[in-house]
Amino acid sequence: MRNLSNAAPWRRTTWLVAVVGLLGTTSLFAQSTNPIFEPVPENRPQKDANVVQAGCASCGLGGAPWLSSNPLGCYGCSGAICGGSCGDGCGGPRCVPGRLGCCEPCHAKTRVGRFLCALHEALCCPDPCYEPCWIAAANASFFVDSAKPTTQFRMYWDAGLNGNGGGDRGGFFWGSPNVGGPGHGGNIFWHDLVLYTEAGTNAFSVFVTTPFRFLTTPPFGSPFGDMSIGTKTLLLDSELLLFSFQLTTFIPTGIPAFGTGVGHVSLEPALLASLKLFPETYLQASLHNRIPLFDTVASGNVLHYHFSLNHTLAEPIVDTKIIGTLEMGAYSFLNGLVTPPGGPPQVPAATTYFALGPGFRIVSCNKLDIGVGMQFAATNIHFAQQLYRTEFRWRF
Repeated sequence: MRNLSNAAPWRRTTWLVAVVGLLGTTSLFAQSTNPIFEPVPENRPQKDANVVQAGCASCGLGGAPWLSSNPLGCYGCSGAICGGSCGDGCGGPRCVPGRLGCCEPCHAKTRVGRFLCALHEALCCPDPCYEPCWIAAANASFFVDSAKPTTQFRMYWDAGLNGNGGGDRGGFFWGSPNVGGPGHGGNIFWHDLVLYTEAGTNAFSVFVTTPFRFLTTPPFGSPFGDMSIGTKTLLLDSELLLFSFQLTTFIPTGIPAFGTGVGHVSLEPALLASLKLFPETYLQASLHNRIPLFDTVASGNVLHYHFSLNHTLAEPIVDTKIIGTLEMGAYSFLNGLVTPPGGPPQVPAATTYFALGPGFRIVSCNKLDIGVGMQFAATNIHFAQQLYRTEFRWRF
């Protein structure tokens, strides 16, 4: 009995030590799983009382008038240059930070006035959310060059029927007799296969045109035609209006005796435009001046201009559109000579050809399209009383 009573205190001591050890272990585990981090003190820059912010006396309205500038637009001009409507923070209804003008709304009561207001906004206050892109309806014409530079390949086949205007008129269609051309040619039936390659950016491109001509009437020519190379520069790109300048050089790689070349170099500056009339309707226009460089006796300047009204008719499936066109073109021969049907001597070539007709184009995902366009002569004489064009385009 004594031994058992003496062992009781030791057992109580042992249990006490075990409980204390268990509590200590739990506390350490809790500390290791939930560490406490000290907050990092905020690092604020210290202001130096000796540093004074610089000023610009010639910025805004200060300084000499001829030295005043406004590099920050409305946001930085404190409202004075912008007529008081654009204060600090660009508070005007049409102000955009970084823009030099206030771009206040333009109000007009007439159609001409509203058009001029829209043109002013396209020139001076373009939509800051507008991103340049290829719009199918704005570039759907068959006989009007597109104002939008891009990278693409075109292949088209022209079938000209019953051309009775004189093939050598002004040295435009084929060469005059003084460079070895066949003369008038009578009623001409011709076919042109043209390969067109263009490479560029959203604002500039270069292109090369390679034609092959097949004549089914005398002189029955079928070799290589006159090549052309050129550049296209986009001058204005807005949602309302595209406007560009194009310069083409025609190289006499064809043979005048076969009716496939004009026998001289020509330059052709042109202005190209595309105007948005309605959400799915566009007007394309172009103005060209063909200038012969060497054969200035029989060849002359030819001013030709073209218009095309394009409208999206249907969208049968997603990313596929059917676009209709109604086109008109005119060729005005300002000078030069033409061989009459009875033969020499040549007579002045001054006259004007008119033609118009419809077209239809199927566009798929803005990458490729195919279509057929037609032109029917509205004058008694023309290079083709009926002209049919089948065209394929691939943009990449």
